[in-house]
Amino acid sequence: MSESEWIGGERRGQDRIGVDGSGSECSGMEWNVFNKENELMSEIKYFPLDVDALRKGQTIEVKQVEEITGCSRSDYRVYPLKLLWLSGKIQRELRKRGRVLTLRTRDGALIVCDDADASLYNCKQGRSGIRRFRRAHFRNLAVDVAKLDEIQRKQHERTLLTQGRMLAAIVSSRAAMLPGPKKRETPALVSPEK
Repeated sequence: MSESEWIGGERRGQDRIGVDGSGSECSGMEWNVFNKENELMSEIKYFPLDVDALRKGQTIEVKQVEEITGCSRSDYRVYPLKLLWLSGKIQRELRKRGRVLTLRTRDGALIVCDDADASLYNCKQGRSGIRRFRRAHFRNLAVDVAKLDEIQRKQHERTLLTQGRMLAAIVSSRAAMLPGPKKRETPALVSPEK
């Protein structure tokens, strides 16, 4: 199976049973343990990428991304979408294996964030999500309920109530942060020296 067939998915189901119906080819990030003569290979070949070998701080360069996706970086309309697709595919495979890594794109490359970078990146993503949620709530407030039927109106009211409570919780948690440990104002007792 060629990379373009794997990426595009035109073969739909044929890759599960193999080209000749023998079941010798595997789909996705799984490995192919049989060669063309249907003999067991001595090494496991990962396609398109060995996600078990990914480590924090590693970079998947543009050249490797182009090989995996079959798309050149110069194709500015398709390449970013293929890059996000690859990132999502790797994330799903990592979740299947019980690993959690943060991936981000930078200058056409895919970066596995180290702990410091992941902390900043995930914080920004969380704040961005809260802003999107707030904008969606205010757009929902602008809906004209007079043009909704009874069932839609009740559902809309429940949605507004739920979203309002969630936003209130977010705002109140930001305002009233839990206090840290109290500093001692009196000096500590000193044990007498002998």
